[in-house]
Amino acid sequence: MKDFVIDLDYDGVLNLHKALLEAKFHLDPNNELVSGSPFVADVSIQLRELLVQKDDSGRWK
Repeated sequence: MKDFVIDLDYDGVLNLHKALLEAKFHLDPNNELVSGSPFVADVSIQLRELLVQKDDSGRWK
């Protein structure tokens, strides 16, 4: 299987990370499988690590 690649700049990665956090921690989710999804958790962690690597200001450390 090929990798899925999305070409985003820092702001795009940040906004995708925010959307995943919103989906994962929404207090009244429409789909409870999202909040418990290991896939969503894994993607969110990968995005956070990318944000830490690309952040020059040190806000993510």
